[in-house]
Amino acid sequence: MGSETHASSVRGRSPTALAFGRFARHRLGVAGAWIALLVGAGVVVVPWLSPFSPTETQPWVGARPPLHARPDCAADNEFVVGRPARTSARAARARRLSVVAVERETEEYRVGLRAGRVATIRRQAEALERLDLSAFPEAPRAVETDGSAGRPLPPVSIEVGAPPPAALFQPGERVLILRAAGPARRLRVEIEL
Repeated sequence: MGSETHASSVRGRSPTALAFGRFARHRLGVAGAWIALLVGAGVVVVPWLSPFSPTETQPWVGARPPLHARPDCAADNEFVVGRPARTSARAARARRLSVVAVERETEEYRVGLRAGRVATIRRQAEALERLDLSAFPEAPRAVETDGSAGRPLPPVSIEVGAPPPAALFQPGERVLILRAAGPARRLRVEIEL
């Protein structure tokens, strides 16, 4: 007799209503559906709430760890009298911009080892016999494989044919590329928008 009542109640419902009814009885499935709906709503709403553009790139920043402070500027900034400023959206809304630019010339050197001795020292295509790292205003840095500045190097002198100074090369390293910076020149510009 119980099966007749169940059959009569099922007979009047569509397959969609039956599937939804079965789904609604599973609490974990309903909770998962709510989570999926919330994530979907967030995907739609967050672009209007976030101050960051999903398409703006900052190639000059390079690879940095999370939460690293990044400059607030566009890759190309253009300030022409009488025209709107072409810069980041936040900077374009400002009435006055203060820009401090630091100009610094850098040179890269390549030091190669062979048989435990310094075999070559090169600055671009120029071969050098000696390189004094203490002569630079700031400590030169080793260049990492991704091109970023790595560990600071000790203020030592390197000569072709001599054994390398201690702590200059990492264990197993045969080539050291280092970047040395010259003196910095600061340029400050005030811009009224």
